[in-house]
Amino acid sequence: RLMLKYFVPAFVGVFVNALYNIVDRIFIGQGVGAEALSGISVIFPVMLIMMAFGMLIGIGSGVIVSINLGKREMKRAEQTLGTGFLLMLVVSVIIMIVFYVLKVPILNSFGSTQETFNYANDYLDIIIIGIPFMVVGFSLNNVIRSEGNARIAMISMIISSVANVILDAVFIYKLGMGVKGAAYATIISMFLLMVWVLIHFRSSRSVIKLKGKNIRIDKEIVVEIVSIGMAPFSMQIASSFVQGLLNKKLILYGGDLAVGAMGILNSVLTL
Repeated sequence: RLMLKYFVPAFVGVFVNALYNIVDRIFIGQGVGAEALSGISVIFPVMLIMMAFGMLIGIGSGVIVSINLGKREMKRAEQTLGTGFLLMLVVSVIIMIVFYVLKVPILNSFGSTQETFNYANDYLDIIIIGIPFMVVGFSLNNVIRSEGNARIAMISMIISSVANVILDAVFIYKLGMGVKGAAYATIISMFLLMVWVLIHFRSSRSVIKLKGKNIRIDKEIVVEIVSIGMAPFSMQIASSFVQGLLNKKLILYGGDLAVGAMGILNSVLTL
């Protein structure tokens, strides 16, 4: 019973999260075209890198919070939440700067061509703005799950994903914004996720609270977070580089449409 209590909402949350990429690709493929779909597929390895940093801090913070709650050290759990939150913001800003400065070489190294570069560039320009929303939203949602509120974590993902679907339809079909519309839909839905999880940690529903006095860098806690989060982070980064290499080879031997086809397969595989 206990396993089912946590399995069902966790499964639904991850399943709904997988719909993010699928929905974007459906709307772009049907509403914009094959080259646009290939351009978005080039961004997939970049998105994996963004998610990797979210996993580094989110999973690390979640595990440390769970351990401290198990030891009934509520104060330490809340300090971990505060340190993790500040770390999310700092890392997000650094990633934004790096991606903005190295945007062109990153896109070229991950398989963009003359035909798909503009699509990929338009999408990434907007997604970069939403990196803090993505990192904070996904990371804190993982902590919500770790404090035992799996159902609320599930609701978080449902709210964000439903918003993404609705906004995709409005921006791409109604307003004709193309890949930019898909990107705006993604970052707005991520922003809603971030606001939702922040409200949770200030509400009576949360087991631990996000308090201003705890939003500071505690070196010991940072080391604990990074040491635990490094394994999933490394796996995600490796996956990103493998996907980037695959894109380059697909361009060489199959062209842009092959990259787009692989993007569709990756979406299905996330399920």
